[in-house]
Amino acid sequence: MSIEKRVWDTLSAVDVSSFTEQKQGLTYLSWAHSYSLLCQHFPVNSYEFSETWLPDNTVMVECRLVIREGEESMTRMGWLPVLDYRNKAISNPDSFAINTARMRCLTKTISLATGLGMGLYAGSDLPVAEVLTKDETIDAIQVKSLENMIAVTSTDLDRFLSAYNIDALASMKKSRFDHAVETLNRKHQRQVEEAENGTAD
Repeated sequence: MSIEKRVWDTLSAVDVSSFTEQKQGLTYLSWAHSYSLLCQHFPVNSYEFSETWLPDNTVMVECRLVIREGEESMTRMGWLPVLDYRNKAISNPDSFAINTARMRCLTKTISLATGLGMGLYAGSDLPVAEVLTKDETIDAIQVKSLENMIAVTSTDLDRFLSAYNIDALASMKKSRFDHAVETLNRKHQRQVEEAENGTAD
């Protein structure tokens, strides 16, 4: 069984309901609880952050999470804009806002990588975003996220667009966004593993 499956099978089954809290009508899992639960099951892990400043002076936070067990490891990337209390992107955020976004991004990355608290993202209460309308297209920040991920993974843009039956990234429906992110994450993971094994081109 691969480390990815062991991690997912273990943490996606954890009931996080006793660790959640309510803010602005949304259900949140704090980064402290999320990371603590991760460490209880997979203590050998690491994470690091970077930020991308966008043309409108908003900021996209990126989180790189690595989980190791024995000789195996897995890597996942997560993205999240720096948001205010209304879940709106902040222009020229200060260091406190960026730090808050980093920890929210860590929580989301852990969820995407392990399934921990994934149920929070599937229902009407989303911890880091507003409820998505299925027919709504992704916003400029999400477009930038995909552009960054496509560049990092050296993905052919035309083939990517064709796979989602769209003519531009801005035409992608929000209901397909998480799938696209996970697909690119998996590709990035394969590339990291190939590089570590010395088999990358």
